[in-house]
Amino acid sequence: MEKITFNVTGMTCEGCVKGINGALDSYDGVKSSDANLDTGTVLIEFDPGVIQPPALEQAIVDAGFDITGT
Repeated sequence: MEKITFNVTGMTCEGCVKGINGALDSYDGVKSSDANLDTGTVLIEFDPGVIQPPALEQAIVDAGFDITGT
């Protein structure tokens, strides 16, 4: 397992946090995700043999949020 952190803009409430976590956790290879409203980040633990960071990034964008500083 590997971990990656993305800086995310557009999170404004706990509903956003749940939306991001739910979107990421639905993907095969994602062990856990932890969106943090206070820091504007998402920490994802994933299996790189199943899913790669660009797909994780796209999942966040598809959920309606933007990635910054990658």
